[in-house]
Amino acid sequence: MVEWLDAQGDYKYIILVSAILLIPKLIAVFRVPLGISAFALGFITTNYIGYDSSDELLTVMSQIGITSLFLLAGLEINIKELIEEKKTLGFFLIQSLGLIFLLGYLFISIFGLSFQSGVILALGIMTPSAGFILHSLSNLNLKSEEERWVRIKALSFEISAIIVMFLTLQSGSWGNLGFSVLMLLSCIVLLPLIFLFFFKFIAPLAPKTEMSFLVIAALIAGIFTKEIGAYYLVGAFIAGIVANEFKYLINAKTVERLEPSLEVFVSFFVPFYFFSAGMKLDQSYFSLQAIALGLLLLAIFIPIRIGSVYASVAMNLRNFWHDRSRLALPLMPTLVFGLVMAGVLKEEFSADKTLVGGLIVYTIFATLVPTLFLRSKSKIDVDTPSPLTGVEL
Repeated sequence: MVEWLDAQGDYKYIILVSAILLIPKLIAVFRVPLGISAFALGFITTNYIGYDSSDELLTVMSQIGITSLFLLAGLEINIKELIEEKKTLGFFLIQSLGLIFLLGYLFISIFGLSFQSGVILALGIMTPSAGFILHSLSNLNLKSEEERWVRIKALSFEISAIIVMFLTLQSGSWGNLGFSVLMLLSCIVLLPLIFLFFFKFIAPLAPKTEMSFLVIAALIAGIFTKEIGAYYLVGAFIAGIVANEFKYLINAKTVERLEPSLEVFVSFFVPFYFFSAGMKLDQSYFSLQAIALGLLLLAIFIPIRIGSVYASVAMNLRNFWHDRSRLALPLMPTLVFGLVMAGVLKEEFSADKTLVGGLIVYTIFATLVPTLFLRSKSKIDVDTPSPLTGVEL
C-alpha cells in the first residue's frame, strides 16, 4: 500500500489528510478525545503501514497545529482575572510547583535522571494541558462559576509550567541560560511593538487579515523559541498573551468572529500535531514494562493531583467544597503537555524508552479521567466542533 502511495505522489496526501481529519472525529462519537485517536492513528500508520515518519509536509502542519493551539490558549489569558484571584492561585501554584520540584528530586533518585530530565518528567505528570481542558469544558455539565475556576487554574498553572520548562531546559549552562533569557526578553519586548503596528496601521487597510497575522506571528515566535533551546509552545503562548492585550485596537465585530474562526483553524491543524507525535514512536516504547510504569504513575499521581486541588478548595474556596470533584477532575488531562514533555525527554535527553512510554501511557489515561468520571452533556451539537474533542458531547 505504501509503495502504491509513493508511486502516486500527491494521492498519498489526499488519503492521509482525509484519514487524519475524519477518523478521529468519527471515533469522538464514542467520547474518545480527538488528540488520543489522532496519536494512535499516527502510531499505527508508521508501525503497521510503514509510512515515512520524517515527511516534511506533515512536520510543518504539526508545527502549525501546536503553535496555533498555544496561541489560542494565550488568547484566553485575562491578566486582570488572574490578579483578582491572586490569593487562591498563589496558594495553588506554590503547592503545585513545590510538588513538581519534589517529584523531580525523587525521579532523579529513583530513575537516575539528571536534574533537567527529572523536572521535565515531573512537569509532564503534573501539568494540566490548558488548551485541551478549555476546549473540553463545554462537554461537561459544569456551572459557570466552576468553569471559570477550572479555566483560571489551568491557565495559571500552564504559565508557571512553561516558565519552569524554559528555565530547566537552559539550566545546563549559565551562558546558555543568560543568552536564552536575553533572547526571550527581546521577543517579549518586540512582539507588542509588532502587534501594535499591525493592528493600528495594517489591519484597517487590510480587513480580515487579523487571524492570518496571528497564526503567522505564533508560528514565527514558536520557531524562534525552539531555536534558542526552548520549545514551540513558549513563543506561541507568549504571542497569544500579547495579542489578547491588543484586541482593544480591533473593532468589536472583528473580535467577536476572531476566536471562533481561530478555533476552526485549530480544529483543522491540531490533529496533525498528535498524528505526528504518534508517528515518531515505535513499538519498543510500549513494552509491558512501559505500560506497567504508566499505570503505576496513574495510580500514584492522579490521587495526589486530586488531593492538591481539594486542599486548595478547602483553604480558599469553602463554598465550592461540595463540588470539589467537579473542580478537580477536569484538571486531570495532561495530553498536550504530557506529549510535549515526552518528546523533550526523547529528543533532548535520550531518555529510556520505558520511561518515555510510561509517561505517554499515563498521559493518555489521565486525559480520559473526566470522560470516565464526569457526566457529559447529552445533547450533541455538531455545529460547534471542539478543536480537541471533535464534537460537543
